[in-house]
Amino acid sequence: MKIIKGCTIPILLFASFFGGYVYFFLPRIEPAWLAYVLAGVGGLMLYLALGAIKTLFQTRKIAAALRRARQMRWPDDGKLALIKGEVTAVNKPLLTPFSNTPCVAYEYHMYRVVRTNSRKETGYRTGKDVFAFGLGKTAYLIRTPEGDVRPLGYHTLDHLSKASWLFTKTEDPQIRQRTEDFLQDEHFQKAGVLGMASAFSQLLDAAEEDTDYLRKDWKVRDPDNLDGATLDETCLQPGQQVCALGKWDAKRRALHPPIQLIAGDYEKAEKILIANKRSGAVFGLIFAILFSAILIAFAWFSSPLSHEAQPYRNESFASLVQSAPAYVIREMCQGDVDPNQRDTLGTPPIFLVREADKLQALLECGTDPNLRNANGETKLSEVARYGDVESLRLLLAAGAEIETKIPEFGRDWTAMVSAYTAGHSEIANIVAEAGAHDERVTAATGEPLTEESAPMQTVRAYLAAIQAGDLQAIKRIRTEMSPEWFEGIDLEIWQKYRPSEPKLCCSSDGNGHGLQSERE
Repeated sequence: MKIIKGCTIPILLFASFFGGYVYFFLPRIEPAWLAYVLAGVGGLMLYLALGAIKTLFQTRKIAAALRRARQMRWPDDGKLALIKGEVTAVNKPLLTPFSNTPCVAYEYHMYRVVRTNSRKETGYRTGKDVFAFGLGKTAYLIRTPEGDVRPLGYHTLDHLSKASWLFTKTEDPQIRQRTEDFLQDEHFQKAGVLGMASAFSQLLDAAEEDTDYLRKDWKVRDPDNLDGATLDETCLQPGQQVCALGKWDAKRRALHPPIQLIAGDYEKAEKILIANKRSGAVFGLIFAILFSAILIAFAWFSSPLSHEAQPYRNESFASLVQSAPAYVIREMCQGDVDPNQRDTLGTPPIFLVREADKLQALLECGTDPNLRNANGETKLSEVARYGDVESLRLLLAAGAEIETKIPEFGRDWTAMVSAYTAGHSEIANIVAEAGAHDERVTAATGEPLTEESAPMQTVRAYLAAIQAGDLQAIKRIRTEMSPEWFEGIDLEIWQKYRPSEPKLCCSSDGNGHGLQSERE
């Protein structure tokens, strides 16, 4: 429970910093995963900066406690106090488990130094493989000129000197034997993957316990042997001169945890508790601020997406070109997007747009105007068939090939023929002006079929009537058409641009008269 409480605030702070950076980076950095990674780094930097600021405020309080100590003034109840004095055991001192040194508190760690792969020049890096650790404590006082002070709870011995033994080189067989015997005891608690959290929780509880005696031993696993193992042992001995930092309890003349112990006088305490922490905090704060500024500048000068473009950022490009407006397509093309990438059906993006402004946006993004769809059709032939003059001009300006033949109605047609047969004379004229071979000719003269040589609307109506099998319309149009012109374009035009003649034999015109063929 204490671990959860202790981690809640840091997690919430980091989550808030991370969320803020995500909100800032996501619209500005592509791809999205990079924005999340940078947001994580930025959140960590802000958290470190906040920790550095907190450390600076703490050093100010410690400096104030040090001034009071040098002036021999006790602080107010609950304030931070720094005292200096001699360690005195209340009861019989403890013995350290390995060196048998008399003490009032001890800690030990047993581990092996292991090498792991690394990209450094050495080719490896080192780490500690801990297999056993523990601590012990008995009641003691710190004797000062102003009176005895009792430290409450348990405190780490990080700032005290320690003894180390490397069992491959030790010349004291008693230490080795004592260590082997100690590891065989059954008083150890398991500290595996899950047990480490339990061990940490017990350490937090021990730090707040006001007990005269405390002992905790944890074992991660049993080593096969001690060869290559290292033993670190730290102890607080009676008679040792120390400085202690904690919250002052005036009624009990005690220090409340968390308590920091430093072996030595006020100068040593000032160096460790104030000077070193202050310089580290300043360096960390400057580094965090500079790094955060670099991240923000990088995102700020990246190509940001507009607010309107945000809803489309996670869509596929094929879906985007169909749903998004033209300016969004342009924005998305500034990122890592292939404007020629086909969708799952093999259709290029250029065939997914009908609007001229979207087509222009795709062409500006580098889309190939001569791509074919799954049916072998080009975009130029498509817009020629639809009669989209604006899109046709955009494609021609982008370098679309005008003589490319595409399969249609069983024939290979050019864009000229597609426009002509669909009845789009303006399109046909534009393609002709662009240099396309003019295939709009009469069967009789071989001359271009123009508005002056033939009424184009009548031609379209007549061919549509033939295709639909509308006999009444065929009869009516034939009556309206001049015989000279009709003979020149009738079936021969149909045979040129349609797969076969309509089968009208033995059909009725609606008045009881049969038609043997469309020429009768």
